[in-house]
Amino acid sequence: MKKTLLLKMAISAFSIVLNAQTVNRLNSWGFLNSPPAPTKAFSTSFGGFHLQYSYPKSQLLKVNQNGTQTLLSNLRKSSGFNNFRLAEEGNWAMISYSESDSVFFYLTDGTAAKTKLVHSYKGSGTHQFDFTFHLGKAYITYDTGWNAFKGLLEINPADFKSKVLFNKGSEDLYIYSVVSDSENLYLNYRNGTVNKAFQVNTNDGSLTLITDKLAYWAPQKPFVRMGSSLGLWTVKDTTVLMNGTSFQTRRMLLQKYNSTTKLLETLLYTGYFQATQPWYLGEINGKNYFFSNGDFNLKNCQAVTCAGNEGAYLWEVSSTGSKMVKAVTATGETYTFTGIKQVASDKIYLEIATKAAGKELWVATPTNLYMVKDHNPGATSLKDYGLKLAEAAVCGGKIAIPGVGAVAATGTDNELYISDGTVGNLNKLDVMPKAGVQSMPKGLLNYQNKILFVAADTLKDNLGIAMTSMYSLDLCNAGPPTAIETFAKAVEFQTFPNPAKNTLSFQVSEAIERLEIYSVAGNLVLQKINPDRQIDVSGLKNGLYIVQFHSENKKYTSKFLVAK
Repeated sequence: MKKTLLLKMAISAFSIVLNAQTVNRLNSWGFLNSPPAPTKAFSTSFGGFHLQYSYPKSQLLKVNQNGTQTLLSNLRKSSGFNNFRLAEEGNWAMISYSESDSVFFYLTDGTAAKTKLVHSYKGSGTHQFDFTFHLGKAYITYDTGWNAFKGLLEINPADFKSKVLFNKGSEDLYIYSVVSDSENLYLNYRNGTVNKAFQVNTNDGSLTLITDKLAYWAPQKPFVRMGSSLGLWTVKDTTVLMNGTSFQTRRMLLQKYNSTTKLLETLLYTGYFQATQPWYLGEINGKNYFFSNGDFNLKNCQAVTCAGNEGAYLWEVSSTGSKMVKAVTATGETYTFTGIKQVASDKIYLEIATKAAGKELWVATPTNLYMVKDHNPGATSLKDYGLKLAEAAVCGGKIAIPGVGAVAATGTDNELYISDGTVGNLNKLDVMPKAGVQSMPKGLLNYQNKILFVAADTLKDNLGIAMTSMYSLDLCNAGPPTAIETFAKAVEFQTFPNPAKNTLSFQVSEAIERLEIYSVAGNLVLQKINPDRQIDVSGLKNGLYIVQFHSENKKYTSKFLVAK
């Protein structure tokens, strides 16, 4: 009993400060009761979750603030979760994953009583499916082939009942995606080489054609949800002059659909036929950002050659048009976005593959596009080791990234790497032991403004085996070691009502220069300069938010709930 008490005291007392980041051990497990490292982790507005596989079963777990985990449901068997997807609206989230020839869809509100497998299907070959929330209901579209299901399914979270809105299984078409712009529901499918977008009537499942000019050589996911706007990748017939010859081709456009006028409005002219489609990075302060790796104007075409694939380009797209923010070029160098990104409050972290240096950590901001650091120095080809950006978590403008031999390129050192996005700033947070098979930090997520993760521990259990622990990393409030952040006492600062519905008021003893509201995932959702003492929060979804008020020499931080 005395040994157990001492162990619990050691667990509760652990805290380390390094480079102004505070790491706390929240909970630990011995070998016999140790949960496996999470395969997937994700945050929603109503909590953090882990997906994990422990032979012979898979589980969905809710992560608690004290580092414990609550079982929500045993899942249908999967050993990989490699095709995990997530959609969220209000107090509901839908997850999906596939195993062999089956795809499974679960709904959850973060409680075991309302976590349920709501649909599954089998289909041969590559699974092509999509799902979204729209006006409180979930919609799934998928294609299982000729004379099978090719249609749209509606699921009501209130009672988990489902109904088929339409099924075109006997038609020669391919269904790809479904999306909501908060007011209307849309989907697309392709007949032969004609790719079409439709507005869906959710009452009877009827479809109204929007356009039949979607890009057919890259038809998957033609929709781009940009805030409350819906963008579509479309094509336009055009004539170009290249290498002295005039020929007919098609140019790709990003267009916005106006549901009032029923018209498409061009936002961005992109590449020509079979050019690489620009990648959507995310939203910062109401403006949307795209990355491309080609010269879309073909200005580099010479007499006999065309070098249009060189360079890296950042584009800003708003409701009124677009502009190029930054072009990065080097003779003979190519830059390819790997499809991995993390959106922070005021910047977007992305992984770029280059011909010369392998994988690099880059940042896109509203004014710049630049490399933070080459995390495979000297590599001439892509490596499996390096930063695991797909498993990273952000808090404010900072990021915590698991790494295997990152920076040192040894392939053996499992640690966390921290960056604030400034050039060269990628620092190893060397607090994790290197013993045990679970020493790689796993399951990173942002929970109420702190980063939680799981890793092996220096503590040993009664069998002498390294324990597994849940840690909390205070990343969001971290600053330089000399910086001291002052938090006001309750008598100096108050926010009300809590929960809030349409407005949030605050009482503070001094002038406020800037107000910021963040989601629990660390994304900036609202910003005000010199705000009034009452702000409109009616546009925020239900859930928990962090509000920060900045004065001349203080920062006030509080939490509030939106419930409508």
